[in-house]
Amino acid sequence: MLSLLPPPPATPSPATCTILVCPSTASPNPTILPLHSRSFLLSSSPPSLSFPSPPSLLTLRPFPRPLPPLAIPESFGAALGSHVWDSSLALASYLQTQPPPAAVLELGAGLGVAGLTCHLQGCPKVVLTEQDLPELISLLEASAKLNTSASIPPPSVLPLPWSSTAPLPPELEQASFPLLLAADVLYTPQNLWADLISTATKLASDGARLVLAQKHRETGGEGRGERVGKFIDMCGGAGWAVEGEVDGSWCEDVDVVVFELRQKI
Repeated sequence: MLSLLPPPPATPSPATCTILVCPSTASPNPTILPLHSRSFLLSSSPPSLSFPSPPSLLTLRPFPRPLPPLAIPESFGAALGSHVWDSSLALASYLQTQPPPAAVLELGAGLGVAGLTCHLQGCPKVVLTEQDLPELISLLEASAKLNTSASIPPPSVLPLPWSSTAPLPPELEQASFPLLLAADVLYTPQNLWADLISTATKLASDGARLVLAQKHRETGGEGRGERVGKFIDMCGGAGWAVEGEVDGSWCEDVDVVVFELRQKI
């Protein structure tokens, strides 16, 4: 029986939108929609945002939990890492209820919503990693640039293929993190999970936490929670113990589970 993580805070009005998602495709005549969660209305020249290229459309993504204002250069191409997924928003919402960690690494960060949430909370060391694909790394770098706080060191963006055998990149060889994050990474085929777990274990400090969010999808005939259960079993064999889960309360009308594992000492 899993123990529940601390409950989320009271839900603010869904009309208070704090996530900004902007397609990255350039357009000579961008359409701008107002975002009221900042202290200004977005115009054709947003005063505190500098986009790598003029966005074709600025769109609002309502989410009923408190999040820092984020500007995300979402692309609607074929790459999975170029979209903002519900699991990343659920994970970011949970992180808002936790004190900022001393250091955090996000695996399969996509656009970095969860890791950037930690950065804007004041975490002094945030590393966002993604598969070694130029188009994904470029989008992640743009996302990090748009959401960098001037008061603390900027987030780092690194390519990090998951592997059980390959060495870590030089920038991470001596690194360890008390908190590792991953959102919707179990969407990948199960034969990649061992590499994911091995990579997380190499980067974890003693007693580190691994916090994941996963959306349930009706695929492959799996029952609800079955995919998460299989992953937890694999983690148990690699020295991780499940701490607890929060189920259903982080997203309205979206079936996302947020669960936490801790490395056994």
